[in-house]
Amino acid sequence: DLTSSGITVHVYQISPYQSDNSFDHPTAGYHRLAAEISMRNDSNEVFRPYPAAIEILDDEGHRFGTGGMPPSPSFGSDGLYSGDIARGWMSFEVPIEMNSGTLNFNIRRGPPVRVKF
Repeated sequence: DLTSSGITVHVYQISPYQSDNSFDHPTAGYHRLAAEISMRNDSNEVFRPYPAAIEILDDEGHRFGTGGMPPSPSFGSDGLYSGDIARGWMSFEVPIEMNSGTLNFNIRRGPPVRVKF
């Protein structure tokens, strides 16, 4: 678990992912990674996690956002009150040759939380 500004982030797993939806395909030259994550609000203020603020960085600093339909349940929350936890999956579209990187959580009220994989 990593904490920044009262938000604790836990990454359960990051693995290759292919959607069951026949219309959901990655862009040519890319594949999907799925990340199962949770965020817990340890502060006294309401925190609203935005999936768009979570991205993957490669070793050269290139950024890759979410892409495609994630496994279920998907990650998201309208707001986390003190003690609340949001847990679920997100999917990211990254270059086929990418096997390692950093999951980057841009927490607006503090420094980002970064998890290497």
